[in-house]
Order: sequence, then C-alpha cells, then structure tokens
Amino acid sequence: FSIAFDTSGTLYAIKKTGEIYTIDIPSGDTVYVTKAQSTLLSFAFDPTNNDLYASVRNVIGTVKDRIVKIDLTTGDTTHVGRTGFGVNTVNIEFNDAGDLYGIKGANTQVSDFFSIDKTTGVGTIIGSVGLQGLTGLARTRGVVSVDDKSSLIPEEYALYQNYPNPFNPTTNIKFSLPVQSNVRLQIFNILGEVVKE
Repeated sequence: FSIAFDTSGTLYAIKKTGEIYTIDIPSGDTVYVTKAQSTLLSFAFDPTNNDLYASVRNVIGTVKDRIVKIDLTTGDTTHVGRTGFGVNTVNIEFNDAGDLYGIKGANTQVSDFFSIDKTTGVGTIIGSVGLQGLTGLARTRGVVSVDDKSSLIPEEYALYQNYPNPFNPTTNIKFSLPVQSNVRLQIFNILGEVVKE
C-alpha cells in the first residue's frame, strides 16, 4: 500500500494488512520486519527522529481518520489522534523540517492537502489540490541538477527600459555588450538637453 525511506536510507513497504517489510533496492528482495496492530493506508518516517507515523485504513465504521505511530521493533501501534475530517487520510509525508502533511479524497472527490499536528493528529486544511483521487505525496531533497544553457555574456548590444519609470529622483538604466567596449551613455531631458553623461 505504501513505501517510505527511513533516515538511514532503508526502504520500507507496508501491506494493507499491516505487515511491514524492508526492500533491498538492488535486488528487490523483501525482508519481513513486523506487523502493525492496525490496517494501514500510508506511512512516513519523521526526518528529525526517525519515528514512524501512519494513517489507518478503515473501510467500515466511522473512525476513518486515525493517525498512529508504530514501533518497528514490536509492531506496537500508538494512537496519536484523529484528523477530524471523518475520512481516510490517503497518504502522509513529512517535509525536511519534520512537519507532517496529508491528503484526503476518494476517487471521485477533489483531493484536499492538509497539515497534521504530530502530537494530536488534528488536521488543518491548506487547500484543494484541484485533482480527483490523488493517492500519493512525496518530498524532494532540493534541486539535484540544473542544465543551464544560457550564457552570462550577452550575444548582442542592448539598451533596456529604465526602472522605475516614472522616477523621482533616481532611476536605473541597464545595458549589455557582447564584447568589452568603452561606452558613453547620455541622459537627455524633455527639452533635448544633456543632463547626465
């Protein structure tokens, strides 16, 4: 149902029945770790302390919005709280600062994105994502690479619009040169008189 990396880079997976496995990335082999005491929908590791949080999967009943913590050594599940939305939290994820987020919304509903309080489980809507049936969240570790084809040296002579415009008492005038050159820039007033050179 869900996969997540812990802080050491180990990849974990859960089945909807609560079994938790590690996945060996080169081979794809799985190793059984433990079984959580709840059926799970998604899980994520807190990057600040490696605590494992999960959203509980409930098909029948009214308690469909539980957030729990799982002890990986025993499978013990500790109730953190309820989001307060009365529906399953489809997926959860942390940002690098350790803030917890979730999404909710069935296949035919527009999904909502929300923050989750790690101590109470209470959810606070951030907004609609504008898509129906969104089922996953992921965080990035910043920009991996940039392929910048632009040159820092201009390819042609250019004189740009001054800014701010209108101005009082100063303005900026940007220009570019494709080769090193001596430049004379003259500023004229409305009467055609040179006011600055």
